[in-house]
Amino acid sequence: MAGHDARDLPLHQRRALLEELAKEWQPPLSLSPTTTDPDEVARWFDELPDTGVEGLVINVGP
Repeated sequence: MAGHDARDLPLHQRRALLEELAKEWQPPLSLSPTTTDPDEVARWFDELPDTGVEGLVINVGP
């Protein structure tokens, strides 16, 4: 999808494209984790600030 504007695609399609691109990445580059599990989100909210993560992005769309 190189050279194409993906901004109008739904989040799940943009994420799939990003995951494909990230297969070639080496540390320190990495994708941020994702989940649809509310309990895991709650844990991240409580635990990730201690690791230096400053915030979460939450998508509540369909």
